[in-house]
Amino acid sequence: MENFLRRCNEPGNERLICVQEFTSPNLRISDPLDFNDAPSICFKTPIGKFPIKLVQKDKGPEPGYPRKEVNAFLALEFSQEPALEWRHIVPRGQPADRKHEFSAEFGWMAIYDEESFDRLRAIEEETDDQLWDEFLSHQLHSDEQMTLSATVNLPNASTPKQFAVCYSGLGNGCYPAYMGLAKNGEPTCIIVDFEVN
Repeated sequence: MENFLRRCNEPGNERLICVQEFTSPNLRISDPLDFNDAPSICFKTPIGKFPIKLVQKDKGPEPGYPRKEVNAFLALEFSQEPALEWRHIVPRGQPADRKHEFSAEFGWMAIYDEESFDRLRAIEEETDDQLWDEFLSHQLHSDEQMTLSATVNLPNASTPKQFAVCYSGLGNGCYPAYMGLAKNGEPTCIIVDFEVN
């Protein structure tokens, strides 16, 4: 926790990816390519439309950082209230003695709800398990170059839906996430820490 708070206080460039709608209080944090193995988190969260932001740090080029700008944090903001307390987010069903982290198995990370999870599963079935080749690759790459962030649009006959995806700062791996609590104990934000020092 101490290192996370230190990184939060370091200079960074914040930008909005999108305003994302959440229709379920059960959220998942994972690489969208690895969504089937992503457990929901242990906290219930507000329902509504909330900004998803990216915080980037200028790192280079340095050894281990192939880009000048590196994604340092992925943040979901529920309110403008300052976080007075931080909680380490635990994936539901994970043993208490295990290090609590979320997988960016293929180098991507997203925060999404149960409806998005269900739509991803339906798309995977429709594409015969070719979720990347037939769907995600067209939205996460531009001119054959990997983008630092993108918005994935999930087709639906009645209501369109989207969620933000970003490239994890150091590539594929596992990263911790934290929930900030306001003075009244309500969630004010979720931050995925890519541990960029």
